[in-house]
Amino acid sequence: MSRPSSALLIKLLLCCGVALVIASLSMPVYTDPEAPSRISMALSEAPREVRFKEWYLQLKAFETPHKSISDLGRGVIASGIGLWLARIRDCLPA
Repeated sequence: MSRPSSALLIKLLLCCGVALVIASLSMPVYTDPEAPSRISMALSEAPREVRFKEWYLQLKAFETPHKSISDLGRGVIASGIGLWLARIRDCLPA
């Protein structure tokens, strides 16, 4: 069995990365769209340091996989672009 070419791997990484980013766009960022403003109002009187720390801690409970899938997709795309640039510079065989 022959080894797949780097061009095939690059195309696969780019396509999978784009598919992941597109899939993440169909997901809501938070399970409750009103959560950010509700948390902000609840923490408005707290000191700044406490407010920022609590904001992220409380908001995390409402997050969906949107950010994780989007970040994964962007990372896979970056890997494909990195391999493509290495191939252009003749660091990788075709």
